[in-house]
Amino acid sequence: CVFMADGESLTLADEGACELPAGLLDKGQFLSCAYTPHDGSDSGVATVSSPAIILNAAPSAPKVSLDPPSGGIGTAFSCLIDEPSADPDGEAISYQYAWVVGEYENLMGAIDQVTPLELLASQDGAYAKKGDILKCRVRAFDGSALSVPGESAPVLLGNSPPLGGTVLVDPATAYEATSLSCLANDADDPDGDEVVWFYSWHVNGETVDGQASSSLSGDFFNKGDVVGCIATPSDSISNGLAVTS
Repeated sequence: CVFMADGESLTLADEGACELPAGLLDKGQFLSCAYTPHDGSDSGVATVSSPAIILNAAPSAPKVSLDPPSGGIGTAFSCLIDEPSADPDGEAISYQYAWVVGEYENLMGAIDQVTPLELLASQDGAYAKKGDILKCRVRAFDGSALSVPGESAPVLLGNSPPLGGTVLVDPATAYEATSLSCLANDADDPDGDEVVWFYSWHVNGETVDGQASSSLSGDFFNKGDVVGCIATPSDSISNGLAVTS
């Protein structure tokens, strides 16, 4: 056998072999082969095949992972390329990302970072929630073909603490006989859990020991003191960031 690329004979290590090793041709070349029969004494007339065009070869699948490896629906997750794809034709590769909640695939193009609360969990429009399974799925693209997807290990979406909130001391002007209130509002829990608040008070920058309610009597401050409160939102599982008045 003689193999020909674009009409030129290929030199093989095993001359005359009828099997062509991979990697010797480029996309777009035309391959043909000539087969010459031989009976051990004489050779017959060679038969030449019709040419076959060498088509595009898809890239290999990338290896990917989620960072961080755990979190909730309020966590910003990145999909990391741990092992890049290789293209047999040597062409430039781009990546297409999908974020999978349960079995539902959110196609995100080149977006490699998301917060799960932005993702759908089903085609009926339900969003991701605590307890769902999150994965990222990445396909390499060489301009012509997509690779099979590389997929991260799954992450079970856990609890997310409350976010934000406003705190103020009421009334703004007080006297030694005034009872002050710490008014805390507007914290948002990404999981929709009920938010409760934990309180502490400080006078002239010093924490008032033993005062953990939302009110503080005038027994703990005097004329000229500066009084403030700190409130911490909680969903009874995780605490959010403390908010100072």
